[in-house]
Amino acid sequence: MKEQNILAAIGLLKDWSNCLLVVQSGALGVIGAMVKDSRTTKARVLALFSVSFFVLSICAAANLIGSLPYLAQAADTIKDIYREEGNLDIVIRQNATAQVVLFVAGLIMFLCFTWARTEGEKQAPGT
Repeated sequence: MKEQNILAAIGLLKDWSNCLLVVQSGALGVIGAMVKDSRTTKARVLALFSVSFFVLSICAAANLIGSLPYLAQAADTIKDIYREEGNLDIVIRQNATAQVVLFVAGLIMFLCFTWARTEGEKQAPGT
């Protein structure tokens, strides 16, 4: 692949990773605001799982984004950025896959948390 194509692919990967980071940051803020009013243990545990998955995804993103400058420096020798090793000797493809899988798991746990939270409100005494 040409060097300019590699650099363009690196830029797109950075943008994609940053986009997920922005969504995760917002979701973490929403979870923080919602968890204080959660009455059930189930809802709090699901919130903990959601936060855990998001934090792990953020760690994968930090490793991925931190690997991109090394890829950009070697752009003239790279044929496929997804086959290259980044920081911590993790292949970029595996790192990007981990980021998105953990992100989706965090979203699923977030949806379960919001569902459990509303169920807890319906079952709260005095309502």
